[in-house]
Amino acid sequence: MVVTDSLPSSVTFVSASQSCSGTVKVTCHLGPVAKGASASVTITVHTVHKGLVSNTAKASANQVDPHKANNLGVDTTKVT
Repeated sequence: MVVTDSLPSSVTFVSASQSCSGTVKVTCHLGPVAKGASASVTITVHTVHKGLVSNTAKASANQVDPHKANNLGVDTTKVT
């Protein structure tokens, strides 16, 4: 499995899990994930300004995925 996160311009990259590379487009190679299992990555950023910050990450794999709806994660956070 690969997780890709194109960071919004309102943040600056600080660090990410060991399996990840990149600073603007972060790509994390997690390897195989068994059916019904889960995997996670941590990406740490600093915000450039206050307000709402929205971020989207996408998971993909070479195997057929009958549940593609859960391959996209979106989060919006209010920075004060």
